[in-house]
Amino acid sequence: MLAGAGCGSAGTSVTTYACQPACPAGTHCDQTGCVPDGPGPDLAASGADLAASCECGGATPYCNPQGVCVSCLADASCPAGQVCRQAGGTAVCVAGCADDDRCTDGGKQPTSKCCAGQCVDTATDLQNCGACGQPCAPAHAGAACSAGTCVPAACAAGWGDCNHSPDDGCETSVSVDPKNCGTCGSTCAIANAIAGCAGSCYIAGCQFGYDDCNGDLKDGCETSVLSDPKNCAACGQSCPRPPHAAATCVNAACALTQCDTGFADCDGNAGNGCESSVFTDAANCGACGAACAQGLVCRNGGCTCPMCNFNNASSKCLNNVCVLDKCVPGFGDCDLAPGNGCEDDLSSDKNNCGACGVACINGQNCFDGVCLDKFVFQLTQQIDGQTVTCSKVDNNNVYAECDDLQENGMYFPNGIQCGPLWSMGNPRLSDSIGFCQALTGTAKAENYFTCSNSITRATWQNHVWGTTVDNGYTQHVRCYY
Repeated sequence: MLAGAGCGSAGTSVTTYACQPACPAGTHCDQTGCVPDGPGPDLAASGADLAASCECGGATPYCNPQGVCVSCLADASCPAGQVCRQAGGTAVCVAGCADDDRCTDGGKQPTSKCCAGQCVDTATDLQNCGACGQPCAPAHAGAACSAGTCVPAACAAGWGDCNHSPDDGCETSVSVDPKNCGTCGSTCAIANAIAGCAGSCYIAGCQFGYDDCNGDLKDGCETSVLSDPKNCAACGQSCPRPPHAAATCVNAACALTQCDTGFADCDGNAGNGCESSVFTDAANCGACGAACAQGLVCRNGGCTCPMCNFNNASSKCLNNVCVLDKCVPGFGDCDLAPGNGCEDDLSSDKNNCGACGVACINGQNCFDGVCLDKFVFQLTQQIDGQTVTCSKVDNNNVYAECDDLQENGMYFPNGIQCGPLWSMGNPRLSDSIGFCQALTGTAKAENYFTCSNSITRATWQNHVWGTTVDNGYTQHVRCYY
């Protein structure tokens, strides 16, 4: 808008103009609007030059030096948040800024700053939160910029803020981190194992010397394959029993540990077990390398005359007279009558259990020279919560047996609790298959099985055993002591 008034000296009329809005620095207001400061018009100019003025208003209130009405002549001609830019033969106000002054609108918007040529509200802008160039983008999480402060929101699926620091957002992948598996602080702790996480814990590998032979995560790598004779060097790789000897696993290799009574490993070859009978071998009588003199024989581990022979005892021959020397292990001369040798089996005699004169009391029986309470089968009894019936039972000092085993539930009572010293391997009579190791195989009638209290129960579909080919189960259960 233009306004003019006033008078000059000596009665000369002088007109002054006021422009709204006010003209920016370097310009002044005349009848055409804001024009650049400079010398007055050249009175010698031609009529065409004098015609370079314009009357402007509305959206183009300013007259530029070329006599064209434009929207602005300088940034100050534009509203807050805009700058004046040339566009072809005109000038227009466009969004933008060169400094913070173009954004604050005279202090009305103190948090509005000029960032990369654009006015942004640093109180709420995610890319310039609190200051220009300061993004609010926490890792793997939503976020909001509130009062210039970055506030993380919920973590993305599979991620967690486990260090409770907003600086790095949700930094932990709870899908794969074994120390924060599934949720922050949920650590995978698996015995003897290297733990892995795939949403839940799993065994990524076992520590040296261990393996997971039962496939149960709860007990981790539970088996020492360095020392377990049933899993020696690898799961399921058992140490075979050498002839006349026991074997164990030492540093992941099967090794002979103990010879049966009356035998010895005289050739040092563990592969053939304890090959020498030191009860009868005259070259190794009683011990390896202990040879009998010319004319003597080896009986029960002692060199003696050929006519000397005491039951379960070695003897000496003194002036062609036979004298009982000592009992073989496990037997005793409890009646003190040398003529019948060492007549008493100390491993099973409850009146002489382990030694002559040691009697078992309170209904105990003698098992391997130790007085123990005895488990016996009955025709009908509760075993492991199931009613077990037998067509016939046999209980003695060597074994307890149930014939034609039946049960009224859905599983064989594999949890029979055999007492201490019950055999877990082949018994000393004629068994060729271990009870708890072979129930899932095809068992023929008349196979006998030893008991163990350490094998997981199995579920069966057949309820009665007693045929020649008995549906893969067993007719007899015999538990050895």
